[in-house]
Amino acid sequence: MISRVAAIWVLFEVLIAKSHLINIQFLTQIDIESYGCDHTKLIETEEGFNQLHQTLQYVQNGQIGEHINELRELQVLVKRELEEQNFQTFVYLENFQYSYLLKQKSDSLGRIDITNKLISHQFEDIRFLLNQIIKTLDKQERVKSCEILSKKIDNFLEELAEIEGERENLIDINYEEVISKIQRIRNKCNNEPTNYLLQSKAEQTQLKDIFIEFPDQIKVEKIDSINLIDLNQEQMASKLCVSGQSSIVDMSSSQTSVLDIKVEDDKIRGVNEYGYGYWIRWLTRWPEQQMKGISEPWYFISRLTKNDPYDNISMGDRVLAIWLGQAGYTFVTNDVKSENPNLQITLPYEDIEGVWTYIHFSYKQGQAVGILRIEDTTKIVALDALHEQPNFLRLIIGGSDLNQYPGFNGQISSPIFKIGDGSFVNAEDEFNKFVMACNHRPEPDCRDKNEIISLSQGIKKYDSSQPESYEHFDNQKKEFPTLYGVGGWYKWVETVQQPEHLAFRITINNQETNKNLELGDRTLAVWLSDKQLYTFSTYSYQNMFGVGQSNIVKNIDHKNKHIQWHFISFQYIRETRQASGSIIFKDEKIDLKFENVNHYLVPVFRIFIGKDQFYPGFNGYIADFKYVTCQDLYNSQFHPSYMPELANHLTLPIQIPELNSEYHCQISDHTTVHSAYDDIQPIAVVEVTENLIEAYGYSFWLRYLTRYPKPMYQGKTQPWYFVSRLTNNLKYSDTEKGDRLLGIWQGQEFYAFFTEDHKNNNQNLNEQIKYDDIEGVWTYFHFSYSSTFKKAVGFVKYSDQEPQSVAINADHQAIIYLKLIIGGSDLSKYPAINGQFTKATFKIGSAAFIDTIDKLNSYSLECNPQPQECCDQYLQQIFIQDTQKFQEQMDPIPEIPSNYQDKFPNEYSVSGWFKWEPTRMDQWHLAFRLHINKGETNKNDQILGDRTLAAWVSPSQDGIYALSTYSYQNLNGNGEPNIVQIIPQDKQETKWHFILFSYNRVTRIAEGYIKFQNKQESIHFDKINHFLVPQFYLNIGIDSFYKSWNGYIGKFTMNLCAEASKLKLDQDYISPPAINSFPNFYVTETMETCLINTKVVEITQENLRNVIHAIQEEETQEKVCFCSLMAN
Repeated sequence: MISRVAAIWVLFEVLIAKSHLINIQFLTQIDIESYGCDHTKLIETEEGFNQLHQTLQYVQNGQIGEHINELRELQVLVKRELEEQNFQTFVYLENFQYSYLLKQKSDSLGRIDITNKLISHQFEDIRFLLNQIIKTLDKQERVKSCEILSKKIDNFLEELAEIEGERENLIDINYEEVISKIQRIRNKCNNEPTNYLLQSKAEQTQLKDIFIEFPDQIKVEKIDSINLIDLNQEQMASKLCVSGQSSIVDMSSSQTSVLDIKVEDDKIRGVNEYGYGYWIRWLTRWPEQQMKGISEPWYFISRLTKNDPYDNISMGDRVLAIWLGQAGYTFVTNDVKSENPNLQITLPYEDIEGVWTYIHFSYKQGQAVGILRIEDTTKIVALDALHEQPNFLRLIIGGSDLNQYPGFNGQISSPIFKIGDGSFVNAEDEFNKFVMACNHRPEPDCRDKNEIISLSQGIKKYDSSQPESYEHFDNQKKEFPTLYGVGGWYKWVETVQQPEHLAFRITINNQETNKNLELGDRTLAVWLSDKQLYTFSTYSYQNMFGVGQSNIVKNIDHKNKHIQWHFISFQYIRETRQASGSIIFKDEKIDLKFENVNHYLVPVFRIFIGKDQFYPGFNGYIADFKYVTCQDLYNSQFHPSYMPELANHLTLPIQIPELNSEYHCQISDHTTVHSAYDDIQPIAVVEVTENLIEAYGYSFWLRYLTRYPKPMYQGKTQPWYFVSRLTNNLKYSDTEKGDRLLGIWQGQEFYAFFTEDHKNNNQNLNEQIKYDDIEGVWTYFHFSYSSTFKKAVGFVKYSDQEPQSVAINADHQAIIYLKLIIGGSDLSKYPAINGQFTKATFKIGSAAFIDTIDKLNSYSLECNPQPQECCDQYLQQIFIQDTQKFQEQMDPIPEIPSNYQDKFPNEYSVSGWFKWEPTRMDQWHLAFRLHINKGETNKNDQILGDRTLAAWVSPSQDGIYALSTYSYQNLNGNGEPNIVQIIPQDKQETKWHFILFSYNRVTRIAEGYIKFQNKQESIHFDKINHFLVPQFYLNIGIDSFYKSWNGYIGKFTMNLCAEASKLKLDQDYISPPAINSFPNFYVTETMETCLINTKVVEITQENLRNVIHAIQEEETQEKVCFCSLMAN
């Protein structure tokens, strides 16, 4: 359908679309007479020129300039409102002041008297959209409406500018003459009623070229007037439910603030209403351990101040402030009327440990209202107080508040900061609707997060006199389990019994704070006592002030059944405040319960199995020990139906041999199986029976590892370690006839091959092959015997070296049965060899005997080559992506394990950027420590591996870095745990500098490299021997031995495997990181400029990093940046 509106619509509505722009002069050239007597077109044309004439009058009376200014002011407000709505940060700042200003602008537009219908129609549409924004509660709808209104204003401004630009063309038209002419034609046609029907096809086409159909306008549902809403409804409509970011952030007692936001200038002009809120929960033992609970009078949570800088208790310092005290949550404000800077009221609490609590504090017109939501209870307090009109507001949440108070210890989520109309909340229904409705309580800690961690697989032998502590703990903060427990199989071996032997202990206290009898030292612990009892112990806090029972004890009489396998478990459920213990003996199950037990909520537990630093270890066997979180321990999967001896365990796959008289190369299975020195069960047992077996032999690849799968901190301290045995006795002893047909043991500095001579009654014939450094060296063993040649021949091949052999003349009795045993404790007579086995074969028949290197190569090594390294590709683990702030007074942070536990890297390094913030230095501050000694086994510099690759900064000698590593001397525990070299840094620690510390096991070289601003330094450690391990542990910036790093660490990575020891930096790591305070920033789409050293620079996304780097690093004091950096 052709539009009703004629020429004016062409000009006014399509003028801004450049592709459709029609020259007004074209309108003056229209041949009106060519319309004939088309009554509709004549009327539309006359109306069009009338409206065009009105538009000229609108331009000439000067209103257009005034209205353009009004629209531009409105556009600024709308775009700022969009910025506020899109200001996504951890704390959501809602500036309701813009809503107030938008309402004022709507009223202003309503007072404009415009007689021009088309222009007034546009203003009505804009005002309608504006009112929709003001009363919209939904944030997404508000943003959408703002975007629509912003676009409409832009279009309208462009239209008005076009009209103003066409002023001269509009004046050139003789409107009276054109309109008179149209009226004469219409009068004439009224006397000839049929003429208007006669139009040519060409005329119709011409009309279509002039009168254009336009796209649909934005369709909105209109209301008669915003003024129809009464005052209360209008106020309610102006409020929004503002949602904060739901991520959870730790806030510790000694750290700086987690949030610090300043609002000033026109953003708060005229503001008389403001407030903020957040979810928060107190945690006594996280992220810092408050061993005495809430022991200080006041813990700072937050303050809104109008002073910059602020003091503490001056007028305006505590506009709206909140502290946690021993009596409750205290809301503090100031009253200028009474000159009281510290008007306060307290809401009491009971047990708030781990309880998510919502706090809201707001002000309006002489009243400050605090709201506290604990569980499902809402408490509201009001303080009559008069505030001055602010021109600056600053919100600080968390931290020590200028070191005046200890900070709140715990976590925060979903904080919001509101300014302007709608910020004030003083009733529970409003609180529910405009705060709680879109700021939901963080989800329960254990929802869909159950986990079972196997801490000990298979059967392990424990000795009550063992020197090491067997500790396992989850050292990465994950969840805060409200349900957790442990369980495992135990079997005591008789020995001289001490009063108590530890079965296991879970503690929430670290090495320094665990005193054995403090709250949390015995979270869940079990001992075997010499009174025929198992003692179960837990703890319970009584209040928030560090008072409680540290050792609540119950016993189970084991009735001498402890020498048989029994299953011990112990768990805690925070929801029911109940701890439950149980022992399953062969013929009965005994349970016990602890009621009304309060445990602190923590994410990190330290678990000792079989021994700790306070008690003698368990003497006997422990098997299949598991740690369970967020799942009930007492269900079928924790009630094993079989004893550990019958449990399946990983075995070394070996093909059952068959008699074979023809030589061929038998391919073996490539599965790699771990063998720990305290393993009880063998990793392979193979039996075969034949009428007569004239020759037999077996082979495998083995590599000895000092620290894996079980760390031997003292090295090889025993004279013999069992490797393998071939016997013809169904039940063998050790050195009886037939016990050692073909046996292999690892001795000190040699491998011993044992056989026997039946005729000479010698059951212990042996020959030795020496070794040097076999740490991590794949070694091939082949041992065989032939009754034809009456000889036993053994081979050892160290990696790529030539095989070595021994030959022993021996006469074996006739054999019809054979049993091959590999690994394990060999009837608990020897410790097992520590390391890995793979590619094992077992052969019988004449072709099983190999006595030459040629046969060994052709019929054994040819199809069973040395295992390939599994770490031939470069791997990188990023620990700090951008930057992380470290402070000198931080509590120790748990070490971080490496991810790739199936790799055994021969090359590795750590690297990162460092920047010290000036403060008084102690003698040493840790930069990083990479080590292989987990948890409490790390003694700083006493044990090999305490300092695999470590670095410290020191003020000595005008500033130095100390880089330290270790080197073992032999496999018997000897070596140097602390080899140090110094790099001078000449007081450059306060500028970004890059550190790389690497090790290459092939070249036995460790290298340190530091790139400073004006120089590069490197050091070399030669002839360094590191143990081959799959797992590393990393302390960044802080550990339990030294003062922490004070400043920033950025782009910190651990690099493993191929070429990891080389200095190779990708594009993202060749320059220092940007220091971003919380939250991260991005540049808005608008042009921004910064003044850096008097140079004007335009900021783009591409050069942002360089600009920030320049601000941070330049020596000049002119570092004022006039950028609008929006929070991301």
